[in-house]
Order: sequence, then structure tokens, then C-alpha cells
Amino acid sequence: MQGMYGVARDLDLSFLEGCYLYEVGLGSFQANIRFDKPFEAGKEAGIQIRGKFSAFKTVNGSIIEHTADCAPGLGNWTDDNHRALKSLMGLLGCDVCKVEADSNRASIRLSFDEGTVVEIFDSNSPSYESFEVYNGQDRHII
Repeated sequence: MQGMYGVARDLDLSFLEGCYLYEVGLGSFQANIRFDKPFEAGKEAGIQIRGKFSAFKTVNGSIIEHTADCAPGLGNWTDDNHRALKSLMGLLGCDVCKVEADSNRASIRLSFDEGTVVEIFDSNSPSYESFEVYNGQDRHII
């Protein structure tokens, strides 16, 4: 297990590049996205989102963005939360083509082959973890 409270400048998430999103799950206080890499068996990779995330895409020259915050819990979700989750579900089967960790914005960004970018934010909350990225037994808690 590595890190907590903050996106490290040297956080290497390149293992997600080339993976495809095969599962989107929803819990009371989190959204889970799981990835697999074609022709590679063994390690499971994913992200447990317990804070704020955003999904955006440019369509006909306009940016369409939906933001959700998992922290308040499922019962307190807004319409935009539901649209953001629907955006994640629309990425099922899509490949991750680029992953970036940005310590200045306190976020990670996943770019998918069909044009959507998902950005997951560190809330810097002392009360809960914002997200957890895992690759097999290797875990990064933010």
C-alpha cells in the first residue's frame, strides 16, 4: 500500500494504459471501475472513487461535463451525479489510451479511446479517502 492524502508527483498509473473498462459498480458511498488488459491474465486493476469525479467529452464543439461526489452517499445524489455515473457506464468496453497524475490539480485523468476524459479529484479531506487505485496487490490510497 502506498501513499495517502495527496496525488504524488511521481504516481505511475501507466499500467492502466491499454486496459479496457469492463465493470462499473455503485456502492452507498463509492463508485467502482474495474479494468482488464486484453491477452493478460492475473492482475486485477481498478479505481474505487469515494469523492468527486468528473466525466467530460467534446461533442460538436461543445464540452459536455457531468460531475459527481460520492462522499455524501447515494441517497443524497443529485441529477448530475446520476448523469456522471451514466457517463461511466457508457465507457464499458472502451480502452484507456492515456493516464495522467496531476499533483497541482490534485487529480488523476483517464482518457478513453472514444473521447471521454474522466478526472478523479483528491478532496484533501482528513475524514475519508478520496479514491484508491489498485493493480493486483499494489494499492495507492489518495
